[in-house]
Amino acid sequence: MSAVAAPPARGPASAETRAANPRRRIPVAGRWIALIACLNAVAWSLIVPPFHVPDETAHFYYAQYLAETGELPVQTPENRWFSEDIGTVLAAQRFYAVIGRSDTPVPALDADTAALQEAQRPGLDRVGTGDAATASNNPPLYYLVQDVAYAAAHGADVTGRLAIMRLVSALMAGLTTLCVYLFLREVLPRSPLSWAVGGLAAGLQPTFAFISSGVNNDVGLYLVSAALLLALARLFRRGLTLRRAAAVGALLGLGVLVKTQIAAFAPAVGLALLLCAWRGRGDRTRATTLRALAGGLAAGVVPLAVYGALGMTIWDRPVVDRVSGVVAERSADFKPWTWTEQLSYLWQLYLPRVPGLTDLLPGTPPYSLWFKGLVGHFGWLDYELPSVVYPVAGLLFLILVGLAGFVLWTRRAALRAHVGEMLVYATFAAGLAGAIAVAGYRAVLDGAPGFEQARYLLPLLGLFALVPALAVQAGGRRWAPAIAITIVTAAIGHSLLAQFITLMRYYG
Repeated sequence: MSAVAAPPARGPASAETRAANPRRRIPVAGRWIALIACLNAVAWSLIVPPFHVPDETAHFYYAQYLAETGELPVQTPENRWFSEDIGTVLAAQRFYAVIGRSDTPVPALDADTAALQEAQRPGLDRVGTGDAATASNNPPLYYLVQDVAYAAAHGADVTGRLAIMRLVSALMAGLTTLCVYLFLREVLPRSPLSWAVGGLAAGLQPTFAFISSGVNNDVGLYLVSAALLLALARLFRRGLTLRRAAAVGALLGLGVLVKTQIAAFAPAVGLALLLCAWRGRGDRTRATTLRALAGGLAAGVVPLAVYGALGMTIWDRPVVDRVSGVVAERSADFKPWTWTEQLSYLWQLYLPRVPGLTDLLPGTPPYSLWFKGLVGHFGWLDYELPSVVYPVAGLLFLILVGLAGFVLWTRRAALRAHVGEMLVYATFAAGLAGAIAVAGYRAVLDGAPGFEQARYLLPLLGLFALVPALAVQAGGRRWAPAIAITIVTAAIGHSLLAQFITLMRYYG
């Protein structure tokens, strides 16, 4: 991605070389940026009321049920969701009267109210019926991590346990931002200012911070996706080795155990391994290359094999039935799938609908769903930023894209050496976009409303961060600091405005 990209490593480095190579250390700026992102998510967690991050009820109950019973939840037709202790808190907060109603704030609860006392009464059931609603079919890795926090706060009431578990998500947000920062360092070497600007823009992104303030396995998906992008960049920039191939494979395999959507990145991972094997064929023996590729494959398969074994022996969750989240039963309104409609749905989801296409999606999703959603659509999708923000954000976005495009155009000759790497990143993005479109079209065929939300694109946060990072370089040495200050100021203002609107929505 850069004309000054460092060449890939050629063979193992000595200990002295590793110690002397600054790229093997995390810069102080990267650590501070990760801390800022973590604290920003913590601030969001203090602002957003309990369970008002999308699907937080289901994800919290999944972790609680797993911690209390050692078993995984199972979706049941009766839909008797959650446990008594969660239900009392939802009732005390009038949860279902608040979500979906932007003009309804969270009711104030005094310490002596009967509702709050009931919600905090010890001895309430924590097990329930074992149905975690929409989260039931998810793999368990994110929830196992959260259960460490749950165990630490086991004696607290529901909101106390939730608050501690939210801190784990905030920590994951900081680590995600650090991975984005390090990814930018790999693809844009010798430009520390770009790494900082891109990392800050990612860490302060309001939709990312809002989701990361709650208990939701999307937060784990963001972390693994950012780490996978970093691992792929290192594979291209430093060369194929057994350790790097294994890192890529392990991240993909573990990511599937966080959320199965990460399987959409498998084509990009496979392409990257093959391209790196082909590129370095003159510097390694065939046995070394095959060993690295086999190591990457094994590292990806082993986590899935362990999960499959545990599912068959302990959790009664066969991989074929559960890890894919595929439900065999269909509604009476289910319509047959067709290639033409699937491609039409894909087009309309990301591009303006053209004449001749059947209208499968309301509105203009590229703007109303993706752009507005990433700029700011919060709660259970029941409130957003003031309408004037979106055209201003659109103008700033177009300026940044123009500046980033200018940088790429001026470096087009040097970029020819990185065509394979850019193809992998394009495949990475296309895989996720395609997976979202396939799942959305399946829901439409089943008679359900569209499920897509802007947060589903945030596994691409590292690629999004490339836009402001490249835009900084358009200014050269003279104007780059001014562009950087402008971008960071806009990111901070955007974040603070979103938090202020959130405060007004719930407490104003």
